[in-house]
Amino acid sequence: MVFLTSNIVAVIVTAFIPMILGALWYSRFLFGHLWMKYEHINKEDSEVKSGVNNKYILMYIGNFFTAYVLSIFVNYFVVASFVPALVLGALVWIGFSAPTALSPFLWSAQKKSWGLYIINIAYSLLAILLMSLTLTLWI
Repeated sequence: MVFLTSNIVAVIVTAFIPMILGALWYSRFLFGHLWMKYEHINKEDSEVKSGVNNKYILMYIGNFFTAYVLSIFVNYFVVASFVPALVLGALVWIGFSAPTALSPFLWSAQKKSWGLYIINIAYSLLAILLMSLTLTLWI
């Protein structure tokens, strides 16, 4: 079996979705203030932008691999419409993202609020659903 996607341009563009969503999700307009509270970050800390370009590059690379694997799933399972795309995204999220995010949350030396976990996995769910939907409708 060859793991190729049918549309690399769709993958490249789709990899930007979590970054755009994250900019909104973690902004002051949605959950930014609450997220900062749960992470014990004050406003002065948040304004330090050390190495932000490298972080965006690494984030994009991770998103690219997620989009690429999702595109393989879309092709392999012949996902071709709205509802199956959402089902695929939800299955990927519940099987991979939510449990993977739980482990460092539970085993962190710093006690964290369940609210932080919920904010982060809800973002992950929405990002994966949008990526799956975009790839399905584009490919």
